[in-house]
Amino acid sequence: VSVYSNFIMNKIKKLNFLFFFNSIRGYKIIEYFQKKKLKIQHIFVAKKFLDKKVIYSLKKKKINFTIIGSLKNKKINSNLIKCDFALICGFPLIFKKEMINLPKKGFLNCHAGLLPKYRGGSPLNWQLINNEKYFGISILNVTKKIDSGEIVESKKFKLLKKHDIRDLHKISNKAFPKMLVSAINKILNKKKLKKLNFRNRKYFKQRSEKDSILYFGKKNFIDANCFVRALQEPYPNAFIFHKKRKLKIKSLKSATIVLKPGKILKKNNKIFIGLKDKTAQIIN
Repeated sequence: VSVYSNFIMNKIKKLNFLFFFNSIRGYKIIEYFQKKKLKIQHIFVAKKFLDKKVIYSLKKKKINFTIIGSLKNKKINSNLIKCDFALICGFPLIFKKEMINLPKKGFLNCHAGLLPKYRGGSPLNWQLINNEKYFGISILNVTKKIDSGEIVESKKFKLLKKHDIRDLHKISNKAFPKMLVSAINKILNKKKLKKLNFRNRKYFKQRSEKDSILYFGKKNFIDANCFVRALQEPYPNAFIFHKKRKLKIKSLKSATIVLKPGKILKKNNKIFIGLKDKTAQIIN
């Protein structure tokens, strides 16, 4: 297995890779590529939804990158033409068909959701919010339609009750680099790829801060708890309004007090909310 792995890596070391990202997912892949001595041609980081930790980490390691607000930067096309593979690793801008066709060997997207069920934005958050038994990640060919290309690699993980969104990101970020190398090898060897079954496709929107409000009167404890676990830092925490004050929710705790769904009670400096099936205490 080791000899075979070395053979694969030696082939991949001859290639040039162009990166597009704005999150830690991309940075973790960059770290792995550097460790394996793979050629990073250039990195483009998007301003939109930018994680500032990414910029800090790239500067600290003295890695060259360009911050872009759109895909109109002329430097992008010149780099796409020169690279063997272009890699999207958490990136909010949509590429046009003529740009997708420029890399010599392929254009891949590291998507943090199982496909075709979790197309679109914030897939890890949505998988947790929807209380899935498993969550998954995918590597697919980029096409002009969002998250609609052939699946090159995918992987499922057990979603435990103790997991919050930070755990899902850690698990995903650890798995993506090796999956990406495997995906690149499949394309180099012209392996048959899995086409999406569009009968089961769904599209989820990119979540924003306003989507973090918890309409607790309409949710049972399990669903409310999934919602809160899916919205931990660095995402905007779940929140409610109480007496015109915004109250962030870091966790929920089952309570013996009985409240009607949608009701709020403050008692002994503790805040309780009435869910559909029980009462919960807000921990903030």
